[in-house]
Amino acid sequence: MDGRRTTRAEVILHAWTGRLLTVGHSDQAIAAFTAELAGTLSAVSPVLVYLDGSARTALGRAAEREGPQWLDGYIGKLARYRVRPAVSDLASAIGYLRRERAVTLAAVRRMGWPLVLVDGTTELSPAQVLISAQQGLRPWISQLRTQAPLDGSGDQRARPR
Repeated sequence: MDGRRTTRAEVILHAWTGRLLTVGHSDQAIAAFTAELAGTLSAVSPVLVYLDGSARTALGRAAEREGPQWLDGYIGKLARYRVRPAVSDLASAIGYLRRERAVTLAAVRRMGWPLVLVDGTTELSPAQVLISAQQGLRPWISQLRTQAPLDGSGDQRARPR
């Protein structure tokens, strides 16, 4: 919190990082993309909330929810992409997701964005995940409450959008 106006910035960095990896971009290309993104968003102060958990557990839950064919389809989709490490089975898909996580978190750290890392989300209930994220966001929420709104109305209360 460096005195710049903090505002809501919806940046889906993790999704972009994953997409760039799946089309074969190198870590250096992703670093260049995130540096450009940081420059574009320099007028605001984004805070990234990263929900972190077990890839194995998350994939298992998705397969239970979507049906057994989903996991085979997901692994097949990753196998068709130029990802590193190459994906051919559940173990290698988990390895790829670990790499995607590492690349995403490294990009956030390079940009200097504040990071609220909610650990163990696959072991928590949705309510517990929400509470953890809210607790991590408290410093920025407090700052928003003391700033004049962007719409110039004079109302100092933070409004959900």
